[in-house]
Amino acid sequence: MSTPIKDSTVSFLSTVKTFFLKDLSSLTEEQLMSKPNGCARKPIDFCYEVVSANQGILKMLKQEPAEGSRAEEEKDGQWTAAPVGYTRAQLEADVTGSLDAIIEFVSGLSEEQLVAPIQSWFGEVPLFSFASFAGTHTNYHNGQLAYVAELGGDLDNHWF
Repeated sequence: MSTPIKDSTVSFLSTVKTFFLKDLSSLTEEQLMSKPNGCARKPIDFCYEVVSANQGILKMLKQEPAEGSRAEEEKDGQWTAAPVGYTRAQLEADVTGSLDAIIEFVSGLSEEQLVAPIQSWFGEVPLFSFASFAGTHTNYHNGQLAYVAELGGDLDNHWF
């Protein structure tokens, strides 16, 4: 059944996924795999963080125990890093899959379930609010993708 909260959350996550994948595709392989200015995070790494965070968000939405720990992931300093050999194709599939899984989960919930409180990384919040955080976090890193593209001379808006 369609509800304003469900429709809004699903629409937001779907739009963010589309925009993220468009901006990701605008990067060259060199841009994706290199540290801007020699020291900033590689886009492949912060994009992999999106996947990892989305997978954790889905577990919390489903109120499932986390398997393993994000602390066990590969790191570049304090930040999550993509596994060695991780490719653009894997990243695109994983971003799509992680957001689609959240969208599918949210789509199957009632209004009462969407507004029910759950425990999140930020304390107790309504379920739909934490599902929306997946979009907010993805969009944050999408801004980084656009900036890396601009540093390389690509000033196009890839969303329209």
